Order: sequence, then C-alpha cells, then structure tokens
Amino acid sequence: MRYRSKKDPSIIASFVSENEKFKTTMLCYETGEKAGTAFSVSNSTLKRWWKRVDSEEVQPEIDESFGIDNEQINKPYAPDVTPHYIPKPESVKEYEENKKVRRGYNADIPEFEDLTELLTDAGIVIKVNDNSRYVKLADKATTVWRKSKGLFIYAATDIGEALAKAGYKSSQNKDKARPFAFEINTKEDLDNVIDVIKNTLVTE
Repeated sequence: MRYRSKKDPSIIASFVSENEKFKTTMLCYETGEKAGTAFSVSNSTLKRWWKRVDSEEVQPEIDESFGIDNEQINKPYAPDVTPHYIPKPESVKEYEENKKVRRGYNADIPEFEDLTELLTDAGIVIKVNDNSRYVKLADKATTVWRKSKGLFIYAATDIGEALAKAGYKSSQNKDKARPFAFEINTKEDLDNVIDVIKNTLVTE
C-alpha cells in the first residue's frame, strides 16, 4: 500500500507495518528529502493527513486489426525507475530496537506525533511545538516533552501538586512558573497522568 501526503502531494510513503497496541502505522518515505526513512504515525493521523493511492496504469490504444501498438513502435524504451521499498527483515528490526534500548531509548512511551495526538484528543493541549518536541497544556504553563528516556513534565503548581498527590515523584524545576518536574517511563503511567491532569484542569 502507498500513501500520498495531503500536506505535500509530492510526498509518497509506503506501508511497512501496523502496531495494534499503540494504534500506530509504520511508513517509509519513497519521495522527498527523507526518501528511504521509516517513520511512525498514529492511525488517526494517517487517516487525516495521508491519502491511500494506487499505481495508475494507462493502457495504450491498440490497433485491433494487427494487435500492434503503433504509437509505441518507435518510442525508446523507458525503464521503470519508480522507487520500490523492501520491508526490513525481522532480524534487522529486532537489532534496531535493541540498539535503541542500549542507548537508553524508551520505546514504551508513544512517539512525539502520537503523544501529541493523544494529549490533544484528551482536550488538555493549547500549543504544539514540533521543532522542540513539546506541548503546552491548557493551564497555559505546564509543558510536556518527549525525550529519548521517556516523558518529562514541567508542571505548574496545581498540576504538580495533583501529580505528587497521585504518587508520582517530583524534583524541583528552576522555572518558577513550573516548579515541579516529573519523569514518566511507562504507557500505563502516562494514561493515569492524563486522567489526573484532566481532572485537575476541570476543577480549576
């Protein structure tokens, strides 16, 4: 399966695999500056920003009396230069995942794009910074960052105290507007943290 970006129609990506646990899909760029690079998007993002396309085959007109395509007789042969993506073998995927683990990469937390989608759907986000890979929450102070080791939350007082009360260990942050710092390392904790934040924002 192949998909075309709705943001940039010149970008084509091929389907690689689907992660049913996190509801994400792995694609690989066929065109553009990132051609050959695999990336992951949430299934909702795929549906919203990518359009499935099929290879269009135009059948030439044939001279039915002889079965000869007269227009193609003197036309030079053009080789098929369409890039074809070959899925990575399972052994390569396993090696790459293990390499991430060795480097301290936390694969249990969703990638930034999927995390953004999750927090936005929860209704607690007012700003997304794609370049720095963080989101600002609806209290206009608390920020959530996706880093290699996991999820880092720099919380304003209300959310910080609520998370601490829920049992999450905090450290002191130098930013006076966000005096609490939390590190979240599992998807289970992330889901619980989202619930705590939602309840806190509702009661403010």
